[in-house]
Amino acid sequence: MLTRFFKINAKSISLRDEVMSFNIELFNVVPLSEEELRLLEKVLRRALRHSRAPLDVLFVSVVESHDQVREVLDVKKTLDYEEKPVKLFIDYDTLQPVLSVRIDALRRLSPRELELEIARELTTYEVIVDPIHVPKWAIPESISTVTPLDAMLSTAMILRTVDSLLVERGYAEQLARDFELTEINGLANIADSERYASKVRAVQALSWDLPLSFELVNKREIGERLFLEALKRVITEQGRMFTQKYDDFRAYSRNNFYYENVHEYLDLVFTDET
Repeated sequence: MLTRFFKINAKSISLRDEVMSFNIELFNVVPLSEEELRLLEKVLRRALRHSRAPLDVLFVSVVESHDQVREVLDVKKTLDYEEKPVKLFIDYDTLQPVLSVRIDALRRLSPRELELEIARELTTYEVIVDPIHVPKWAIPESISTVTPLDAMLSTAMILRTVDSLLVERGYAEQLARDFELTEINGLANIADSERYASKVRAVQALSWDLPLSFELVNKREIGERLFLEALKRVITEQGRMFTQKYDDFRAYSRNNFYYENVHEYLDLVFTDET
């Protein structure tokens, strides 16, 4: 099914240089101008040169909606959430990755912004399939009953691993700028929230904690500066008490960044349910 779907309106792009050698099979569900096609090719080349994803061929679809790829791959959207401009799907019959790029993203985002979106999806794929990274996020067999919190922690560990690799691969300045402009209040809002138990808030904070990803790859100065800027936005006494514990938790996580270690320390630090 996947091959039949992609061979219509397809264009094969061969990327071969001293760094990599594989093909992109690009097809457009929506029409692209020559200028848009050149832009997409350029951005794909740049993002893929930073990628270490184990790929020989990458299918890329340009769509109005990611649902057009879901329909072909027979994948259902299980949650109601805002769609990302770029999303990587897996065809589970062939384990072939399919990169879905919304046409509005191609037309609205700057080339550098679009490149980061593509690089993030490719890096996420790398983190999920590369055995080197799997112990950082995979829930071990010793946890016999997996809770929603366990799954949340796994997702948070994936996010921190992905961002740490992006920091290493040339996106540090862009990530730091985006965090300061749009995401820095997220950590403070989680700390000040009384809606969730502290253990849940700690995992939520880890999901938002881009500064930790800088620290994981020896960019401590930038990471600590961003984290301190976020803490300045905590306004409640309860929030400040939470961040004291969370600071201890994140320091341990930084030095012992594997799922099992972080899971155990989470239970030690956040023993209360308030």
